[in-house]
Amino acid sequence: MQEEIPEWKCRAGSRYLYIDEHGDTQFCSAQRGRLNKPIIEYTRKDLRQHSKTYKGCESACSIFCGYRSSLVDNAPIDVIKALYQNWRRSVNLTLKKKRKFGSNRTKAAESLGISRRGLLNKIERYG
Repeated sequence: MQEEIPEWKCRAGSRYLYIDEHGDTQFCSAQRGRLNKPIIEYTRKDLRQHSKTYKGCESACSIFCGYRSSLVDNAPIDVIKALYQNWRRSVNLTLKKKRKFGSNRTKAAESLGISRRGLLNKIERYG
């Protein structure tokens, strides 16, 4: 990208803060020395200001956590889709595990010569 504005705007200095070992606020660990403002002097005004400005380093950013935290503002629909897909995936995995665990209990009960309900009662009683 030469003299073009990147497709995303970094939210470092606002949604994402890096505090160095001296207690100074920085945009991120890769851009140390650009802000150098003590955290106790960092205000809401600073947060608002830095959330709206391009930092100039977006096109070559290698700080994934800075990029990821900026996605909420840059691509909110994509974030919602990803959250939904991950939720669906976890629900499906949970259901598969329950089905598999349930069938294992049935097999265990059959091998012991008791009903599945009887096995469940023993599990509840003895932990």
